[in-house]
Amino acid sequence: QDEAFKKAVLDDLAKIGAKEKLQGFEIVKAVHLEPALWEPGSEVLTPTFKLQRSKAAVKYEKVIEQLYKALESGPRSKL
Repeated sequence: QDEAFKKAVLDDLAKIGAKEKLQGFEIVKAVHLEPALWEPGSEVLTPTFKLQRSKAAVKYEKVIEQLYKALESGPRSKL
């Protein structure tokens, strides 16, 4: 994944959060940008575009763990 693009997305989300006066815990701090489209009837979407949560959780389990680890090793919150 392109880290510069990911940073640009996070920066945009932070600006929107600040504009909307979100609390610190409401602002996205890490993101995974999936390069492949989710097609209806695929691994994580039903033919009617419903998310199959259990399958998505299994597919992205390692990605989610890595995101949380990166957050834990980063700078601490000012709260």
